[in-house]
Amino acid sequence: KKKDKKKDQKKDKKKDKKKDKKDPNVKEFKQENNDEFNGICKYLSDKIGGSNIHRSKVIEITSNNITNLDGFVDYKTKFNGSSSTRGFTYICFNFKNYRVRLTGYKILSFNNDWGAGQIRNWLVELSNDNQNWTEVDHHSDDPTLNKMAFVGNFIVQKKDKQFYQYIRIRQTGESWGKSTNNDFGFNEIDFYGFLKEPWICLFI
Repeated sequence: KKKDKKKDQKKDKKKDKKKDKKDPNVKEFKQENNDEFNGICKYLSDKIGGSNIHRSKVIEITSNNITNLDGFVDYKTKFNGSSSTRGFTYICFNFKNYRVRLTGYKILSFNNDWGAGQIRNWLVELSNDNQNWTEVDHHSDDPTLNKMAFVGNFIVQKKDKQFYQYIRIRQTGESWGKSTNNDFGFNEIDFYGFLKEPWICLFI
């Protein structure tokens, strides 16, 4: 019975991949374990000539504590991120007319010294209405990004086959620091998985 279940799960995964590949409006972005940012946000930036996708209103980034949000998707400058010391900060990415099926993400840490305000406790959640959220990734006391200008590669822990409009990264505890530290932020981020582009109707 266990073997049958595993076979069925493998069949379902193959079916999902085939469906996504058949849809001409769906593009797959495979995540490689390197320092390159070549995921969904970088692709959307390249589509508009390398411009900033938040500033150009292709997507919208919001936060309860951070005001300078352009830097998170600035793939030219790189070291232009922002943070907040208020605690329990979130950063939300609204893909507007696009939909994302998230499988992983990359984050570039600040170019600070070790143990100086790098993120440590966070979760990633998805939504289609900005109200009801599904948690797909959770990190507690994670040392991955406690390094200077380091690119962390993260594969989401919960596999969700749905496409979503919103991706939110939310602080759940203190950051790495020599004392109590509520800093939360990073230099750069990109997402991986599948991107569903909006349908374009052409009338001849």
